[in-house]
Order: sequence, then C-alpha cells, then structure tokens
Amino acid sequence: FGFVTTYSDITERLRSAESLAVSERRFLDMARAAADWFWELDADLRFSYVSGRFFVATGVPSEAILGHTRSEIADPLHVEQEREQWLEYQRKVDARESFRDFEYRLLGPRNRVLYLKVSGVPVFGEDGSFQGYRGTGTDTTELHLAQEALAESERQLRVILDSSVAGVAIASVADGSIRFANPRLSEMFKLAMDDLDGMSLDQLYAEQAERDLIHSRFDREGRVVDAEAAFLRGDGSGFWGLVSLKSIQYLNQAALLIWFHDITEQR
Repeated sequence: FGFVTTYSDITERLRSAESLAVSERRFLDMARAAADWFWELDADLRFSYVSGRFFVATGVPSEAILGHTRSEIADPLHVEQEREQWLEYQRKVDARESFRDFEYRLLGPRNRVLYLKVSGVPVFGEDGSFQGYRGTGTDTTELHLAQEALAESERQLRVILDSSVAGVAIASVADGSIRFANPRLSEMFKLAMDDLDGMSLDQLYAEQAERDLIHSRFDREGRVVDAEAAFLRGDGSGFWGLVSLKSIQYLNQAALLIWFHDITEQR
C-alpha cells in the first residue's frame, strides 16, 4: 500500500484572485470618493447596485431604489410631462444601446424634488447574453433651483421694465444686438417689438459720432448716466433723448442695460 499524491500549481489562480480583489477595492474607493455615484441594473433593468454616495447625498433609503426600475422610482408627474424623453430612454435600453445625460425627477424624503442626470452602457456576458447596465449619475437639483430662481427673477424684471415710463433695452455686448425691449421703447422709436428684437443699437442713433463718444465714455468709466444724443424713429423722424448704460448679466451672457428718455419737449 502507498499514497499517490498530486500537486497543482495554483500560483496564477492566487495572483488572479489577488488582482481581482485589488481591482474591487480600487473601484469601491473611487465610488466612495467620487462626487457622482455609480449604479448597476440587472437584466430586468432593476437596480442591483447604487454606490453609497447617492444615498448620503439625497437621503433616499436604499429600499426605495434597489430592486426597482428607473421608471418606478421616478416622479410619475415627470414621466407624464416628459413622455417623449422617457420613450426615447426606453427605446435605447430596449435596443441595448448606450445613453448619455438622461435627466429625470425623483421625489426624495418629505417630497423633496430631486433632479438626477445619468449615463449608462449595456453589459454583456462572454456568451453575448445581456447582463444589464452600468453607469454614473449626478445630482443636478441645485442647478435646476438656480435656473428656476433666475427665471423668476427675470420674470419679475420684465414686469417692472414693461411698466417703466423710460424706454429700456438689453443688448448683447458681443454684437450690440437688442435682446429685450420694453413697450415704452417701441412707442418711443415707433418700431414694432418684433423689429426691435435683434436690431443693432447703432441703428437707433442719428449720428454715429455721438454713439461712438457715448460708448467710448462707457468703456472708460464702466457706465454712462444721462448722456444727451439725437435718435431716429422708425418713421425717419428724429428726437432728442438721454441715454444711460450699465453692464449686466442677461441669460448668462455679458449685456448692456440701456435707458432712454425722450427730452424733445424740454429741448
């Protein structure tokens, strides 16, 4: 009697297992440190993994996400309001295509509205079978709140300017084209609102030399208050006015806020 002993070299297997463990630790470290979060969907398009960053940032409990599809966790009102956007998203995942910057709304704790933007790629097994999706997400709620606040601020500004007794225009610094005009400006220059939209400020001055002097003064001093100049109405008649210029940001672009006062009667 005796023993038959066999030996197998498992060095490569151990090295592979160690490399896999290092790779997994690296992924988890990056997932914890990233400002965005990572997510995975299984073959049924249900969330099987979401990195902890998401739950910490949003306060949403894991049981409200894991095991659910994206449309199930989304705000139903958003799914209804943005039907075309959701249909396009569904078309891509049904076709197993990558998608980028898909944005949707989610109701968080105490019905707090959250806006999320996600991108994902399909995952396939070695045999070509569909395994699900992997991707990243970012919270765009603060950006939406800022945009909504800006829109409300601009709405209030329009209400104020529309009732102003002065003619008011907002023009692009880049090319001098008028981006906003109030009704009083339309009345003062005898131009339709549609005609004012996109018109160059240069076309309002009777003398370009006066226009150049006023804008040179603005370039030196940063603003102009009650500069006197001759202007042209849409019917070709002229009038005297006071013009004031100030720098502002309008629709996230450098712009000029301009006031016009008709002083023809005083002259």
